[in-house]
Amino acid sequence: MVHALTVQSVILKTTIFTPPSRLINTNELTAAVGMAYQKAGAALPDVSVGYKISELIHNIPQSVFDAAGEKLTGAIQNYVYRDEDEVTEDARITLRMGYEGNTKG
Repeated sequence: MVHALTVQSVILKTTIFTPPSRLINTNELTAAVGMAYQKAGAALPDVSVGYKISELIHNIPQSVFDAAGEKLTGAIQNYVYRDEDEVTEDARITLRMGYEGNTKG
């Protein structure tokens, strides 16, 4: 249930607010990344627990950003992370749920 609420939060933040509301944690970020890959029709990257958030963001192809649209792209690119931030198991779940558009849990 909590994961589904995270995905719903990202949908709201990246659709009704201009500019998009800031993503506040790695779970929201990974949900947004999943949504971006889905909008681009691209395969979801295989990300394991411990993968660096900085690498996840920097490895997103420009074609995915182009397909994702301005608000979703802006939310991802403006996410503020620490160098030590890593993907957790919860973040992997929200990545997949964002890609699948799963807001029910």
